[in-house]
Amino acid sequence: MKGILPHLEMGVDVWVDRESIAIEPWDHSRKGDFERSLLAGRPGKLLVPGSSHVDRKLMSRFLLKAAMEALALRMMEVEGWRKELLDMEALDPVRRYVRVGDQPVNWGYSRRRLYAHDALFRKDSYEVLHEFDFVYTGEKRLFFFLAIFGEEYAIDISGPDPASCLAYLKMQKGVSPLYPQKG
Repeated sequence: MKGILPHLEMGVDVWVDRESIAIEPWDHSRKGDFERSLLAGRPGKLLVPGSSHVDRKLMSRFLLKAAMEALALRMMEVEGWRKELLDMEALDPVRRYVRVGDQPVNWGYSRRRLYAHDALFRKDSYEVLHEFDFVYTGEKRLFFFLAIFGEEYAIDISGPDPASCLAYLKMQKGVSPLYPQKG
């Protein structure tokens, strides 16, 4: 792959396997600059442009799996939560889609950027890697919101139609439930 070391203004080749990452400058005359930077131990970044293609089916299955895990996490303080969660027939389509992925053919979700992937938040300068929340509406729809490095994903656990998430966000004037005070 091709990459960039912005702190050195240097293009690099990147090789990745299961056990290691190897980096080499495109311009071999800058190899000394690269080695000095490594030995200095100062932090830097390696940027590797990724593919913008996302397998939507795989992503929706992941989102629903994360939703089920988050739901279990939220419910585990309640007596009898495990049996209740496992016996809940309304979740059967979700479980089937997560495990097999055949029915329905697609389970829609929405995706948008809330903040930069490397944003630092003021108080104590912390970085948010991921966060999630649920919204249960008066229409008996359960939405799962998950942000990973500032990218928000919303999925309706109640059904596969992505229009329900978009309608909910429109009704909320685009305000994320993860940041109700912000737009």
